[in-house]
Amino acid sequence: MMLDRVERYAVEQRAEGIILRMRQGGRALAVAFLSLAVVIVSWWWGPYGPRPSGNWARSGAFYWIWSGFFLLVFLLGLLGAVYTEDWIITDQEILVTRSLGPWSRGRRLPRAHTVGIHVAVRPRGGDHGPIFPYRLHFLNTEGKDSGLSVEFQRAHSVDRFLEALRARVPLDVIDPRRTGQP
Repeated sequence: MMLDRVERYAVEQRAEGIILRMRQGGRALAVAFLSLAVVIVSWWWGPYGPRPSGNWARSGAFYWIWSGFFLLVFLLGLLGAVYTEDWIITDQEILVTRSLGPWSRGRRLPRAHTVGIHVAVRPRGGDHGPIFPYRLHFLNTEGKDSGLSVEFQRAHSVDRFLEALRARVPLDVIDPRRTGQP
């Protein structure tokens, strides 16, 4: 049963526990193919037009930088399309599997009665701040950072995510936005 969809994460209730699934395939592919279209259009209809490959070096540094940037965006978009995260929160543990295509890596975290989460807010510095300023750190049984975290872009998404989890799992949340704690 789907509990909520918050940014990139789907929160579901299943027989094995709470499932958090992160998928960004469609959006990442859209960005990848849009950037590829920019490269094709700029090289085909650019001021230099289509030329034999021997003349490309004389076409100017701008097109090499422009094309290199958008080709990098294309490759990162393809990587983003095949990157997934699967979280399973059971009564005994939290199992996280991160996959990039055929390669995957898993991690198990023993769970106490309540799931401890620390909300960290990275400040936005002027026009250039972090893309995901809200990071939710999952705490181990001693109450220390376990190294597992999820990231969100908006404060409202953090609240929705915590409410979706709180509906099925007891949470112990440390939120400096609410209490003024560090």
